[in-house]
Amino acid sequence: MVFFIIVGLAHIPVAIWILKNKRGSNKVPYIIAIAGSAGLIILYVLSRTVNLPLVGFEEHVGSVDILSKILQAGIIICSTILLLRQHKQQMTKLHAPA
Repeated sequence: MVFFIIVGLAHIPVAIWILKNKRGSNKVPYIIAIAGSAGLIILYVLSRTVNLPLVGFEEHVGSVDILSKILQAGIIICSTILLLRQHKQQMTKLHAPA
């Protein structure tokens, strides 16, 4: 549980980085947000279905667990949308008539 709290707090600097990235010129924070959230969801599912060596087997699934996975899915969806929108804008600029 402590691991998930620490990793959850690590999302704060990435969120600040995304908010400061006003022009959307940097794709890295979006990719970090997507990969980090997806990795956490996968790790959580594995910890509930497979006996992981470091974590063990956890049976309990609480409302906070479900809420955090919903929020992480939201991070993935929003970051993907912003990343695709940024890519579309860059492509439009490249192919715009001079």
